Amino acid sequence: MLHFGLLMLGALLLNTLPLPWRVAALAAVVAAIVAGVRALIAVRRARASGALVPMLVVGLVIAVMLSLTMMSTFATWPLQMAQQECQRGALTISAQAKCDADFRQGVLDWEQRLRDRTTGGS
Repeated sequence: MLHFGLLMLGALLLNTLPLPWRVAALAAVVAAIVAGVRALIAVRRARASGALVPMLVVGLVIAVMLSLTMMSTFATWPLQMAQQECQRGALTISAQAKCDADFRQGVLDWEQRLRDRTTGGS
């Protein structure tokens, strides 16, 4: 249980770092999922009562959702890196807003390319 919590905390902290360091967060959340499942099995075998089992289940659901969110970040890696570089050089609020607008437009274009690919370009 302690390992699960510490790994989740580590994954959340690592997820705040810029790319490419954010890859370590995915490794931490996968390790947290493994630790959480092992803790859940141990708690069930010990027939522990109370809120421990539901808390572990909720924690595992959050861990899985966090891992899916992280994977979506990796799916748009080039866009994320371009936005990071743009934000790093943006000195004004309007420059930061342009970085955000360019990123949003890039994501929309990426989604459209995916739709075109899955529907055969129609």
